[in-house]
Amino acid sequence: MNLNLQSNAGDVPFYQLILLGGSKRLRAKFEGEFRDNLALQGQLEWRQEVFKNWKFTAFVRLGYVADGFENLQVKNQKVGSSVGVRYKLNKKDHVNIRLDVSFGNGKVYQYITIGEAF
Repeated sequence: MNLNLQSNAGDVPFYQLILLGGSKRLRAKFEGEFRDNLALQGQLEWRQEVFKNWKFTAFVRLGYVADGFENLQVKNQKVGSSVGVRYKLNKKDHVNIRLDVSFGNGKVYQYITIGEAF
C-alpha cells in the first residue's frame, strides 16, 4: 500500500505544479494529465509469485487534485486499475523488470520499467 500527499503554497508556475499520473503514481493516467497545487493519491497492490523469478500483480488507485484542501472533493476522484507481471533480473539486489497494463476512464496505458513503483 502507498499513500502520497503533496501540496504547494503561493503562486506556483504551471510547470512546477504537482503532477498526478505516470508510471509510479496513479498509473492509469498520463503523467501530468492532472496538475494543481494539491495532490492526494493512494495505491493498493497485490503481488503473487507464480513461477521462479516471475510474479503477477494487480492494483487499484485513487487520486485527487485541487488548488487547496478546501476544494478537495470526493466527486473529482481519479480512479484506475492495473494488472502486471514482474521478472526478477537480479535476485541479490531485488531488481525487477515490470510490465503493467492500466485502465481508467476508457483509456489503456502500458508501462515497461525497471524497479517497483513503491
